[in-house]
Amino acid sequence: MDAYSKLESWILVLLSNAKRKISYKKPGRTFLYTDNVPFEPFPKTNLGLAIERRLSLLEPLHLKTAIDPIPKLFVSEKENQDAIALFEKHQVRKDRKTIMISLLGSEKLKTYPLEFMSKVVDYVADNADVNILFNYFPKQLEEAKTVFNACKPSTQNKIYFDLLGGDLRSFIGLVNQCDAIIGNDGGAINMAKALEKPSFIIFSPWIEKKIWATFEDGIHHLSVHLKDYRPALFENKTEKMLKKESLDLYEKFLPEFFEDKIKSFLDQNGF
Repeated sequence: MDAYSKLESWILVLLSNAKRKISYKKPGRTFLYTDNVPFEPFPKTNLGLAIERRLSLLEPLHLKTAIDPIPKLFVSEKENQDAIALFEKHQVRKDRKTIMISLLGSEKLKTYPLEFMSKVVDYVADNADVNILFNYFPKQLEEAKTVFNACKPSTQNKIYFDLLGGDLRSFIGLVNQCDAIIGNDGGAINMAKALEKPSFIIFSPWIEKKIWATFEDGIHHLSVHLKDYRPALFENKTEKMLKKESLDLYEKFLPEFFEDKIKSFLDQNGF
């Protein structure tokens, strides 16, 4: 099964000697595969196109096994206890819920401008009495400090800036102790969803929301995209063009646009 159908994967398909080769039906490459599945342009459910398209690759097999399309992560008792101990070490208040901020994307083109992100964190702190954790790598310390320093003093008092996991599994343990995640799309958001945590995503202008806004229901999982507010900026633009203009488009994606949605997300999830 070739879920990418691009040059690198074509080579693997040709070298595989597989009797059956399944991928999406795209012009000029159907001869590579024994089964060409329609490449749907729009989602049919709230799973999102990223999941729906991959599930469609199973259809030629006519499997009778029930498929659970929702990713799941499991945390051991020790991992939970280690996370709780870390919360206690940093004196995280137990009488408040905790929100993880997905502070930075995997690259600059997927990272909401830092001065805007500080306003988002302020909105969270203003509208909910919560503990706030920042998700960042040690090498991203300066960017994290930039956001923290731009926040209001009342917001800073709610942030546990130095509370970080030492590795991926400890981070997952920390997320499991949180009650929701808010911020840039990426691995942290997807892991939180797999732990059944409510999510609020700010998408990069060049990323297609219809593909990656998985499990969107307007309550537990909610996302925003500049296209929601300034659709004219996206007319007749290819993905390549949008990626090139992404940083400029980000500057037009003011946090004021979706302040009300953050409030609604917090309210609907009991914060």
